[in-house]
Amino acid sequence: MRVFVSHSSVDGELVDIMAKRLDRSGFTVWFDHELFGGEQWWERILDEIETADVFLLALSTSSVVSRACADEHDYAVARGVPVVLVRLDDVDLSTRAYGSQHYVQYAAGDVDSHIALTAALQNAAVSPKLRPQGAAFRPPAPMSYIRDLGESVRVRALSAAEQAAAFERIATRLGDESDPVARQRLFSVLTELRDRPDVTVAVQTRIDDLVRRDGRSAPRSGPAPGTARTQQASGPGSPPKPQSNRPPTPRPSERATGPRRPGTATGTGSVPKPRPNLTPNLTPNPQANTQPSAAVSAPRVRKPAVPSVATTVWITLFFGIFGVIPAAIHSSNAHQVGRSAARYWIAFLVIFCVWVYAVGAVGYALSQGYSFSDLPLSAGLLLGGVTA
Repeated sequence: MRVFVSHSSVDGELVDIMAKRLDRSGFTVWFDHELFGGEQWWERILDEIETADVFLLALSTSSVVSRACADEHDYAVARGVPVVLVRLDDVDLSTRAYGSQHYVQYAAGDVDSHIALTAALQNAAVSPKLRPQGAAFRPPAPMSYIRDLGESVRVRALSAAEQAAAFERIATRLGDESDPVARQRLFSVLTELRDRPDVTVAVQTRIDDLVRRDGRSAPRSGPAPGTARTQQASGPGSPPKPQSNRPPTPRPSERATGPRRPGTATGTGSVPKPRPNLTPNLTPNPQANTQPSAAVSAPRVRKPAVPSVATTVWITLFFGIFGVIPAAIHSSNAHQVGRSAARYWIAFLVIFCVWVYAVGAVGYALSQGYSFSDLPLSAGLLLGGVTA
C-alpha cells in the first residue's frame, strides 16, 4: 500500500519517525524530504499524490498554515485519493476546513496511536475511490515567488530605486504570508539584500526596522545602519562611491595628550596621572652618605656524600668474595664525585683475608675431630698459636 505523507518541514523529525514505523508495518511511505525544491520537484510531488493509495495529512500548528500542505490536500481530494488525518500536537482544528473530519492523535512513543493509525490507513485503502475522469487542474508550485524574489536581489548591480522596489515586494509578501517556513525564506532573501556591497543606508535601515518589528535579531553580517559601505545614490545607475582608507581624525583631547588609556585623566590639555614605579632601583647613588655594608660571604658548597665502607666490610665478612660487588659500586660513585676510592678496596682485601683465615680455621678444626660446640675453643687455640 502506497501512502503519501503531507507535512510541514517544522515537523520533519516526528514525521520521519512515523514513516519508519509505517515502513516496518508493511506500508510503502513517500514524503517530501526536499521541501520547495522548484517546479520540477513540485511536479514530482503531484505525481506521487496521483499514484498513492492513501493521502496522509500530518496536522500541526505549522502545517495548518502551510500553503503547500493545503495545495497538496486539495489536489488529493480532487484526484479522489482517500485522506487520513493524523494530529501531531494540540493544534486547534475547530476553525479549519477539515475540523469536523475524524483524525488520529499520534505520539511517537505510543503503541496504541500507531495501531490506530495503521487501522485507519487500511480502512481508507479499501474504501471506494472516486477517481475523476480526465486530468485534474494542477496547482502551481507553492512559494515559487520566493525563488523569483531571491533571483532579483542576486543580480550584479541594483540601483537605489531597484533596491527600494525589491524591499517593498518582500515586505508586502511578509505581510500576507502566514506560513512559518515561507516567512523564514523571505527573511533569508531580506538578509541577502542587506548584505549586498552596494546596499544603500535607507534600504539597510528599513530592513533592520522590519526585522526588529518581527521580533527577530538584526542580521549580524554587513555594516551597521549609518555606516553602509555605499551611500544612497542620487539616481538610477549611479556608481557606488569608493571607500576611504584614511584613519579617523583624532579628537582635540587626543591631539594634546594622545589617545586615552584606562586610568588616565580626561579633558583637553590634562596630564595623565603617572603610574607608580614598583621596580626597585638597584643603581648605587654615589652621593648617598651610607656606611659600607659587610661583605656577604659566599655560601659554602658541600661536597656530595659518599657511601660508608661499612657496607663493604659487613658483606665481605659474611659472604666473602661477594664483597667485591659493593666495593666496585662504591668506588665508582666516589670517582664520580671526585673522592678517593682506595679505602673500599683496602677494606675489602683486609676483611677478605680475615674471612679466608676464619673459614680455614673452622675447616681445620672440623678435620681434627672437633665438634661444633668446640669451634670457639679451637678458633681461640688457632688464633693463639698464630699470635705466638
